[in-house]
Amino acid sequence: MKYVFVIVFTIAILNLNAQPVQNPGWKELQEKVIGWVKALPPYGNAVGKSTTVQGRTFTSYQIGLIDTFTNWIKKSYIPVGGLPQQERLALPDGVENRPYVPKGTGVSMAMWGPCYDATGKKIIQAQPASADRITILTNHIKGVEEASWYNTPTQYYFTTYFDIKGKSVNDEDAQKNAPFVNEIKSKIGDYFVYFTGSRINVMVMPGKELPLIQITRGEVLDKGEEALRRVFATKTVSQLDTKSIENINKLRQKYKNSLQAPAFINTAQLGIYSFSSDYNDLFEKRISDRTMFPVYKINPPVYELCNKDKPQWISISWPYATEKSPTARWEIFKAMTNNFNFDYVYNYFFNPEKVKGKFYQPLNSVSQAAAEEKSNKKLNLTSKTKTFPEGVHFMEDFSDAVSGAMPAGWTSTQNNRGFTIETPKGEKGKWLLLDSRADIIPSSLKKPLPLNFTLEFDLVVTDYTTRTGRTVTVSLNSQQPGGKNNTSMSLYITPGNEENIAIYPSIAGISLTVPRKYGATLHSIELSSYSNKKTKAHIRITKSGTSIKAYINGTLVSSDPKYQRDYNKDMQLADNTLFNQMEWKSDVVSDGENKGNVYISNIKITKE
Repeated sequence: MKYVFVIVFTIAILNLNAQPVQNPGWKELQEKVIGWVKALPPYGNAVGKSTTVQGRTFTSYQIGLIDTFTNWIKKSYIPVGGLPQQERLALPDGVENRPYVPKGTGVSMAMWGPCYDATGKKIIQAQPASADRITILTNHIKGVEEASWYNTPTQYYFTTYFDIKGKSVNDEDAQKNAPFVNEIKSKIGDYFVYFTGSRINVMVMPGKELPLIQITRGEVLDKGEEALRRVFATKTVSQLDTKSIENINKLRQKYKNSLQAPAFINTAQLGIYSFSSDYNDLFEKRISDRTMFPVYKINPPVYELCNKDKPQWISISWPYATEKSPTARWEIFKAMTNNFNFDYVYNYFFNPEKVKGKFYQPLNSVSQAAAEEKSNKKLNLTSKTKTFPEGVHFMEDFSDAVSGAMPAGWTSTQNNRGFTIETPKGEKGKWLLLDSRADIIPSSLKKPLPLNFTLEFDLVVTDYTTRTGRTVTVSLNSQQPGGKNNTSMSLYITPGNEENIAIYPSIAGISLTVPRKYGATLHSIELSSYSNKKTKAHIRITKSGTSIKAYINGTLVSSDPKYQRDYNKDMQLADNTLFNQMEWKSDVVSDGENKGNVYISNIKITKE
């Protein structure tokens, strides 16, 4: 039972990272400069120039902003790893049941995961379809929970997870978000920045606060009663929901001395059913409530001005990313934080004399040729090959690797990142640090591996204070065309803690999945030769004919004989199995965990 979770985790990781073989070219296109000429046809509710959208009338200026925003995005960013498609939006969208959102227009530029069609020439959406987006909209607020029953043609009510300055109303979330908000402001300027999940939202507007009014407890109750009477007046029912009215009156009585206090409620959803229960006091923070949500309306004069040709604010959003993120997301993040000209956007709408007669220009020049040159350099680096001694199929000791860069001849699913190269205490030579959630793939590996081979490598862990140290998993796969008849093998190694090795043992486990066999065959052992005190492990994997075995410091990874399992029979491959993929991964380290570091080096594959 001590190591069941690690086994399950290892299998899940293997399945998660299998390339969707129904999407030809998916893996390669994730790193390819796709550009704008291959964009899919636009969609959305405002395709074309018509100023009548789903029965609502917009001005030519409002519809024209869709193309203006699109042009700004295209000048600031070249699609890499994503297939672009313009979603043209005029809000409110008649398809949605949100008729009273402030009137606004703009674009949500989707960067779809790409693959090739059946001809192998045209780039299309990979399936299941997913996209990263750059969105620019006028008069829109991301991350609100609409109080739809409350809303009327003259007012729009909602709750939010943040206040009018963009700070999360939950203190813990505010503290976690603060460094990220400061990071974005340091790159784009002192604009209004807040997060909704992993998306960055920038509000370009006069002043530092959203034009919102937090309503009072009394208004929540009054407007709730109005909504109830309005809804039941239009229904074919003979009786008003008097129970909810009674509950509203009870809350009025309970809070009669604080009805003018700003309204915070214990649920993000506010509506006519918020008062149906005798036991629900919206204004009371319960033990289970993590957050109390402020209730807002848009400042009435501003709400009315949203109908005019002068936008009241501009909402710009895109995904947060790091060098470990997928290439499409990382390229969007870099473009929006390094190239996009927020000052021009502000002046265009709120200080037009400053940009009169000037066209939008990004802060840094952008061209497809430059993007392709950069992509080709990266491709050349990852495909760089070496010459090895006779009988050696592959070898790597990172002696020529540069810390902070991707080693030559290697790649990663986090393909834009670099790796730390250093010498752990007490060791010689260079070692690669496998940090949290790292993966690394020998892209220059000659494929397939020999029919019979020995794979060896060394691991070193540094001191840690948790129950176990960092887990490393090495995987081999015989990826077949069409994804059929694949064979995969994985080995994970986790060092234990000798302060209480009986409870927190060192563990190694091996799994094998072969064609036409349900599930994976699993074997695992507890080790005594690799821990926070014995910090080095030599791993050896041998394949000979149909047999595959793994050893940790000379010990075969085979389950305890008391389980009466035949390891040699369990770990049998099909005849002539050839592996053509190899990868190392490290586990995830949570904030505050001290699991030390784990390093890899002295990798060698010899033909047998």
